[in-house]
Amino acid sequence: MGYYSEDSVPGKALAEKIQSQLIKLQPDNKRTAKVGDYYLLNQIKIPAVIIEVGFLSNARESRMRS
Repeated sequence: MGYYSEDSVPGKALAEKIQSQLIKLQPDNKRTAKVGDYYLLNQIKIPAVIIEVGFLSNARESRMRS
């Protein structure tokens, strides 16, 4: 899932393009790009996206974090 600043139209477009590529890699991925209220996204002056690619609540993915 990709997060972008609510105030960034280019950031939203970038997040949506990245998300579409992630779906190609994992077709069962139904996630969409979303607004994220994060310091980095709110302060940066260029289009930016934060991508979440793993979930520690998933037991299999949690074991892979080390």
